[in-house]
Amino acid sequence: MRPFMDEEMFRLAARIGLVELALSGCATVADHNYHYFPGMPYDGSAILFDEADKLGLRFVLCRGGGTLSRLGGDATHLPR
Repeated sequence: MRPFMDEEMFRLAARIGLVELALSGCATVADHNYHYFPGMPYDGSAILFDEADKLGLRFVLCRGGGTLSRLGGDATHLPR
C-alpha cells in the first residue's frame, strides 16, 4: 500500500499549519503527531521541528492516549 502523503506534502502541510498558528499570535506549539506508518521513508517529527524552527516557534511533540492505550486496546474499547 502506498501512503497518501509523501515527504513534500507532509512538509507543506506542517508549514501551512505552523504559519497559521504564528499569524494568530501563537509562539509555542504542542503537537500530537500521529503521522507514522511501517517503512515510512522520512522522519515526520524532524520535519515538524525543522519547520517550527524556520518560523521561530517553540515546538514540543506530545503523545496522547486517544488512539492506543497502555492497556493494549484502542480508545473505542476503553471503559467509560
